Amino acid sequence: MNSEKMDFMIQEITMNMPKEATKLINNAEESAMWDKLEIEIAEIKARGHIVDLVFDIPTVDPIHPTKIVESEK
Repeated sequence: MNSEKMDFMIQEITMNMPKEATKLINNAEESAMWDKLEIEIAEIKARGHIVDLVFDIPTVDPIHPTKIVESEK
């Protein structure tokens, strides 16, 4: 699995998106990774820490959902 997909999973899990709602899981390996990340993030939060997302959440083109729109800065 590529690290970009894992970054997106971390974002979605941190934002409390249910596994059933994500479009990132396409196979058993990705499902297992989601489960592992979900446990790790819950453990971090249980210790009173936060998961700091240090990358931008991209804007997705609604007409071409696989195309990421460059953010305007």
